[in-house]
Amino acid sequence: MLESTYLRTIAELAGESLREMGILLVVFVPLDAAFHQGELSFATIVALGVVVLAGLALLVGGILLEEG
Repeated sequence: MLESTYLRTIAELAGESLREMGILLVVFVPLDAAFHQGELSFATIVALGVVVLAGLALLVGGILLEEG
C-alpha cells in the first residue's frame, strides 16, 4: 500500500514538472521570437514550430501522467 502511494506521488510530481516545462516552451519560445531583432529565416520558423510542438507534447504528457 505504501509503495502505491509513493509511486503515485512520484508520478504526480513528474507530471507537474513536465507540464510546467511544456508551458514554458509554449509561452516563451514564441515570445522570444516575437521580440527578436531582425529577420527570421524559414529554417528558424520551422525550428520554432518544432519546439512549440514539443512543448505541447510535454504539456499533454504531463497532464496525462498527473491524472493517471
